[in-house]
Amino acid sequence: MGAFSLISDIFAFYLILFKSSKIDTFRYFLLNFQASIVCCLFDYHFTFVMQPVPLYPLVAGYILGVSVYFGAAMYHCMLICIALMIYQVESMVFCFVKKHQTIANTLKKYVIPENLVRLLFVFFVTAIVCVVVFFSRITVDQEKRFDYIAKFDVVKILNHNMELLDANEETGRRICILFEFLQGKPVYESYLNLCNKIGKDAIQFKDFDFWYHRFANGKLDLGYDISLEPEKKGINDIPRETLDKILNEIEHPIEKMKLRKVCRNFKNIINVQNAREKKLIIDYYLEYVQIQMEGKIIYYCPTKKGCSVDVNLGGRYNLGGRYSDMFFKGRNFVKMAFGHIEYLLKLPNLKLDEFGMDDEDIDEEAEQQVCLKGSGSNSNFLGYVDDEDSDDGDEESAKVIKPHNRIDSMRIIAFLVAVLESLSHQIHTKSISFDSIIVEDVARILKCCIPGVLESIKFEDPYDGRDEEQEKILVESDQWKLAVDRSVAVDFSCISFFLRHSDTIKFTFHELIPDEIVQIREVTKFVVSQSTLLYLQTIYSIPNFKHCRISTYSFSYWEGGFSFEDIYTALGSYTQITESPERRTYKIPDSEETLEFVFENPSRCPRIDIRKIQ
Repeated sequence: MGAFSLISDIFAFYLILFKSSKIDTFRYFLLNFQASIVCCLFDYHFTFVMQPVPLYPLVAGYILGVSVYFGAAMYHCMLICIALMIYQVESMVFCFVKKHQTIANTLKKYVIPENLVRLLFVFFVTAIVCVVVFFSRITVDQEKRFDYIAKFDVVKILNHNMELLDANEETGRRICILFEFLQGKPVYESYLNLCNKIGKDAIQFKDFDFWYHRFANGKLDLGYDISLEPEKKGINDIPRETLDKILNEIEHPIEKMKLRKVCRNFKNIINVQNAREKKLIIDYYLEYVQIQMEGKIIYYCPTKKGCSVDVNLGGRYNLGGRYSDMFFKGRNFVKMAFGHIEYLLKLPNLKLDEFGMDDEDIDEEAEQQVCLKGSGSNSNFLGYVDDEDSDDGDEESAKVIKPHNRIDSMRIIAFLVAVLESLSHQIHTKSISFDSIIVEDVARILKCCIPGVLESIKFEDPYDGRDEEQEKILVESDQWKLAVDRSVAVDFSCISFFLRHSDTIKFTFHELIPDEIVQIREVTKFVVSQSTLLYLQTIYSIPNFKHCRISTYSFSYWEGGFSFEDIYTALGSYTQITESPERRTYKIPDSEETLEFVFENPSRCPRIDIRKIQ
């Protein structure tokens, strides 16, 4: 509308200058009123310079015109409008006076004295100057304006009229922010209150925060262009090296992981720092889950109301190390532990030296009943099942939880396998070590490791029987073939198979029943001889065989005195012998090569090393 009025004023300007020569000097009075000074200037000011926006239902408003870029406020523009309107009325009066004087001079009657006309001109000039000066002096500073607003229940009026605003329009959103600011609430509480009224997606917190604090500083021009705001330095402008040093000082891994949500730089740096880990060993106990990392151990423990995460910053065997702990209400300790593990494994730059899981022994008494101070938050996950969900206020409530068993171990391994197979990359680790794992899971885990990088493979399959198909998949994998150290604990029946597919391998027998050992040692020497000769014949027939070790963890099974004499007898005659340790050499039939047997019994844990000598 203002633009149309401006076009009309320009057209009137053309008519007065070029199409009204007959009206002589009167056209200049019309030009002063219509085009050059009054109407045209007022329309330009109101349409482009000012652009007022009323704040209905208040007697208030703000401006959006170009004057905003020069620091002008609503008050300054209104002052100019008042001056132009007064001048417009005065110009119109002078047009009437000029026309009256022209007609009166023609009729020679009712002519206004010239001195009175000059006095009227002086009055008009004085009036416009006085009004402008008067209005310029009655303005008040920002603090007094807010003091005046505080005297009235403005907030109540605004809340009743919030629905009249268009929250999807930029100006409407800024008005809503102003309303929230006037209520005097903290910025985040005001933001949540506004989101409840206009929707969570209507405005972002950073925009709300900018306008909230701008209003708090007394800057109420809602038409301010944010692009003119000087760029502020933020946390992303801190040099990466400085952020790296700062984050290195944060010792608790969970605290550091929470900082990943602060900004993109924090996330990238923390990911790089966590990717420097060289060790990731999982220990699963009855009472807690433990993660061994380089220089620290993290304990995830159940509590009455949730879970605590304790960190020993001194290492596994440093009981006097510094501890740092955090508490998480309503969180499951097992889920938190494996959430941390999953995060670490998904880091593409993670390069481990050790990766695996230790299966800790649990005595029979602990298996019968385990009492934990906990709540329902520590239940129904990886074998932990609450029999009841009680909470007796401040008193500690005991819960009976199913103990850790083989099924639980398999579920943990299944979780790890699922995480590893979901990765878009193979993990970089030099060694893997797993207790209580079946051959199928070992084969699946090996596929998730980089061949050639993986040097050491160690696993224990405590279950009876064989899975020949999975064993074949395992030994035919590139990871198995390129490994230089292989150590397995399997059923006796598996030994010949692994010997045929491994030039170097170690066998460990964890569960040897004492009665059977005595029977083998004292009664059925024939069985021992036949078994030993069978393995020897297998070794003889393997052209690429280099080394094999047979040992046991459980020295307690050998108490009462163990002797290698039965093995000596089974092996038969030898060609060479040395002592400390006992070392015997045996000729390989139909070959110039020999087998060297080294018999040792350190800490009552018998072991036999077998090497082929060229």
